[in-house]
Amino acid sequence: MIVGFTGTRSGLTEAQRETLKRVLHIDWSPVTSPPLFIHGDCVGADAEAATLAYEMGYIVIAHPSDIPAMTAHTLAHERHEPKPPLERNRDIVNECNMLVACPKGYNEERRSGTWSTIRYAQRVQRPLFIVWPDGTTNTTN
Repeated sequence: MIVGFTGTRSGLTEAQRETLKRVLHIDWSPVTSPPLFIHGDCVGADAEAATLAYEMGYIVIAHPSDIPAMTAHTLAHERHEPKPPLERNRDIVNECNMLVACPKGYNEERRSGTWSTIRYAQRVQRPLFIVWPDGTTNTTN
């Protein structure tokens, strides 16, 4: 299983963090072992989620942005060449089997990398698991 991740630069809420831990604890071993976790290596939610995934035994793959101030330089087993954020976000969606998204709010936003990634995942019909700020979830596809 290849889990992609997108989240806000302002970081995860405590409720999102707890729900994300439960999501990442799903036993993917019948599919692939260990599972892969792909993220954008951005400060905030990406860095927090990557740390959780790394600690849980995922193979972590970073797709950093070409904007140095946004890059978290998280621990990763593999690191891709930096790309513009929107291009890198499409790569994450294209490479994963399921995208987990942790937006900072409940309403879709324009000019938001997280929401742009969610919209792209919906457009290409990638299974999508949204973890809302209060820790509740919904899935598509």
